[in-house]
Amino acid sequence: MYYFFYKDFRYCEYGDLFKIIKQNETGINECTVANIIKQILSAVSYMHAANIINRDLRLENILVQSKETKTVNQNEVDLYNIRIGDFKCARSFKNSKKLNKKVGNPYYIAPEVLKRRYTEKCDIWSCGIIMYILLCGKPPYCGCSEKEVLEMIERPDFKLEFLGNKKNS
Repeated sequence: MYYFFYKDFRYCEYGDLFKIIKQNETGINECTVANIIKQILSAVSYMHAANIINRDLRLENILVQSKETKTVNQNEVDLYNIRIGDFKCARSFKNSKKLNKKVGNPYYIAPEVLKRRYTEKCDIWSCGIIMYILLCGKPPYCGCSEKEVLEMIERPDFKLEFLGNKKNS
């Protein structure tokens, strides 16, 4: 059914983005993140144009096929060529119909999915979470349990904690 996503399997020697972020716990370079997010959004746009919703975009499902290092503004920058994998939660959708099945990883799930009334735009939420984690090295919603994380996602008063907002000691 989703053959066009699977026809180009290649060995991904660098693993997934989760492995990359574990090696860079404070986040990765903005140029690298911009390159990755551009590729992810391009793939998501392609899926949505084909009326397919992923519903489980996360670092563990984004594979790094290759890497090259380039010099940008006199700095060495890693540029990754990525592939999106694991379409077990994917399904087709109709533009006029809201979906109601709660699926996805708690750290990446959109509030609309928790309310069980969502569209393909929940994939865009997941892209934002991925970008945040890549830049900061940690998810925006953390908790001791899955329940705590989900409660934080549903809260309307959430404040992002960027590295630039930290007080200098």
